[in-house]
Amino acid sequence: MHAIDPDHWLYKKLPEEWLADADVEFNRGVDAWSVRTLPRALTRFRAAALCAIRAVLASRAEIDERFGKTAMSALKHLAEREDSSDEVREAARWLLSASPVGDSEYALKSAGEWHLLRRAPQTIIAYARGLLSQRA
Repeated sequence: MHAIDPDHWLYKKLPEEWLADADVEFNRGVDAWSVRTLPRALTRFRAAALCAIRAVLASRAEIDERFGKTAMSALKHLAEREDSSDEVREAARWLLSASPVGDSEYALKSAGEWHLLRRAPQTIIAYARGLLSQRA
């Protein structure tokens, strides 16, 4: 594991701190969702997934640059990875493509679809926790 480097975009936190941030962002998304601030909820859910992905990246000897530094680039790469489960890839696709409005395949038109979206960051956070526990 790398030493903490406050100036580095990834190594400024330990993997456990990134996971804690993922939980915080997820809860912020739930709070926004509960008062129907749907664009903010989607942003927070994406941020939660990004923090979980960063937890795994920070635990590795080398940075996988294909994940990039943004939520959208990290989710895009996760959605395409063959070594991830179908459930994780679908969760990444939901977070990547979801829109509070519009006609896309992932446009959120019903409360049921919002519940699916709410599960997406939970799936990615659980996946990250599982990968980190295997390394411990």
